[in-house]
Amino acid sequence: MASASKKTLAQLPTLTLLTSSLPVDSFTSDPDNLPSRAFLTQTRPVYKACFSYLTPEEAPDPRLLAVSRTAMELLDLDEKESETDEFVQIFSGNKVLEGTHPWALCYGGHQFGKSIDPAHSDPHATLALNHFSRTHYVCSPLRLGDGRAISLFETVNSRQERWELQLKGAGRTPYSRFADGYAVLRSSIREFLCSEGMYHPSRELYSCSKLYPHLAPSCLPFPPLALSALSVPTTRALSLIVTSRDVYREDAPSDARQPEKGAIVCRVAPSWLRFGNFEILHSRKDAEGVRQLAEFIAREVIVVPEGKMGEEKEGWNRFGRMFREVARKTAQMVAGWQSVGKSWWMRMLERLTSVLW
Repeated sequence: MASASKKTLAQLPTLTLLTSSLPVDSFTSDPDNLPSRAFLTQTRPVYKACFSYLTPEEAPDPRLLAVSRTAMELLDLDEKESETDEFVQIFSGNKVLEGTHPWALCYGGHQFGKSIDPAHSDPHATLALNHFSRTHYVCSPLRLGDGRAISLFETVNSRQERWELQLKGAGRTPYSRFADGYAVLRSSIREFLCSEGMYHPSRELYSCSKLYPHLAPSCLPFPPLALSALSVPTTRALSLIVTSRDVYREDAPSDARQPEKGAIVCRVAPSWLRFGNFEILHSRKDAEGVRQLAEFIAREVIVVPEGKMGEEKEGWNRFGRMFREVARKTAQMVAGWQSVGKSWWMRMLERLTSVLW
């Protein structure tokens, strides 16, 4: 039995703030009557929408490898929940929590800024695939989206903090383009360790050391004991699950034998909305979509009371205050990277979240 302060998965309060406030893909407007998964996972353009409803792909033989106790506490989840089959099935994507409807976000962005065709006049042109598998050039921002990430649900904890839980490696979505939608164990361990390592000391991650015998040296980000209380703004990782799925990666290190084992990380953040959600709407001249997205973020995600930024800024409206707060938090995050010796990261704009805390 869970204590009065801790909850089972079934007892978690779930919200629909994002999905009830933002425009949905017209092909998935009724989450209770979705098209076939074959259609849902076919790469296609999604217009006038911020997200598409779909369910994760079934994961074969899921097995829990690691769980963050502090992330469990963050969600008010009883620690014993991680020992249940229900936990494994939900966070592998094999089961959907009752009353919830998973979704994938639509966004755009700039990737590398290099033209595929030297003769092409636009230096920001990027090669893409349309839904008929013909190649064509599109000017930045490139149409992207959650290609292998699917958000499960939103919840709120006892401190009235809102959290969005998302699976990475849960299969294809309409935004997968040429990718398979999966993640490998090698990169998933790295994400789990780095997400939690950025947040708190190594002693919280001791259980992950059991994973290392299965990995080649080049696959490891750094030993758990080298982690310190970095307190760098970051997203969180709740769980790491390995599957029996074979996943092939052409760009894998030479000592990472192919195929690799598939894995799924459950990531946690106040919101997974990002700069790219604005970019795709702006590039399509969808002013109404930009307005809806900005209003939602200013109302539910980044709420900055008037007067907080000083007397000289009191005349700013809520969108100006939101923009300044996003800029401040982004600068704070990059400064945090540099403070621990990381001077450069591949910061594709579509991947930068608009919410850092």
